[in-house]
Amino acid sequence: MSGRRIGWLVGLLVVQLLLFVALLAGRGGFREPDNEPLLVFATDSVDGLEITEGSAEPLRLALTDGRWTLPSGAPADSAKIEDVLNKLADLRAPWPVATSAAARARFEVADDNRQRHVRLLAGERAVAELYLGTSPGFRRLHARVPGQDAVYEVDLTHFQLSAAADEWLDRGLLQAAGEVTAIAREGAWRLARSDAGWMLDDGAADTGAAEQMASRFTNLRVLGLVPDDAAPAETRATFLVTDANGTHRLTLGVGATENEYELTSDRFPGRFRLAAFLAEQLLVEADALLPNAEPADAALDAGADRAADLAE
Repeated sequence: MSGRRIGWLVGLLVVQLLLFVALLAGRGGFREPDNEPLLVFATDSVDGLEITEGSAEPLRLALTDGRWTLPSGAPADSAKIEDVLNKLADLRAPWPVATSAAARARFEVADDNRQRHVRLLAGERAVAELYLGTSPGFRRLHARVPGQDAVYEVDLTHFQLSAAADEWLDRGLLQAAGEVTAIAREGAWRLARSDAGWMLDDGAADTGAAEQMASRFTNLRVLGLVPDDAAPAETRATFLVTDANGTHRLTLGVGATENEYELTSDRFPGRFRLAAFLAEQLLVEADALLPNAEPADAALDAGADRAADLAE
């Protein structure tokens, strides 16, 4: 091939490249990506978080007197909610992955077909909304702001915005406040701190066993809520626990099977599911609290590690 022909072809290629560059520039092809927040709201203005899964009834969490609560009135995990609000406020998605109606349906973020609908409320007014749909990868979801065409891929999971009340419950709500100074199992025994140490009824208690019993109430964690339509539990024990806020009553019950334990408290409404091994650790007889008592049941000792895991 002659040098003249090669030069002509190179010149033609340069012209094509220049035309391509001009076309992209004319269409905004060299714009900086839009890195503005996907949702624009002030986190301190939000006093309600509403999450709807599919066509189910929405779960609404409310901020009242500085405390987040579940619909039942039970305390919610305020730290978790604040983390979620901060994450939503900081969502960035510079490039849409799709804009068509077909894509919105396929990614399940359409008005009439979405997996989750999240509403952030100030009173009854929605200050921000988001549809969440399918997951394109680990810790990623398709998302769309209602009223907009663009579908984005964002750093979120459905677990972080669950529509199940149990996932938002403050699992430590029944823990004793501050130091425990007395515990009484009605009709069985009473432990109390004194200047001479722990006392069991009118005599001395085993210090280690008494401290361990107190720590079980200090570190108490529940599994979740008992459904409203569940049959009443059979009472197994009632405890009066005295802490920094006074004395409160905890009632331990068992459900239809031996492993279905629950707790109620006169400090909070509702019935709360309790792990069987934790329930068994509370059902201690007076003999196990006496000095030089025989070691506790091996199953209770094995459960101590699991109790520590729940407390984390």
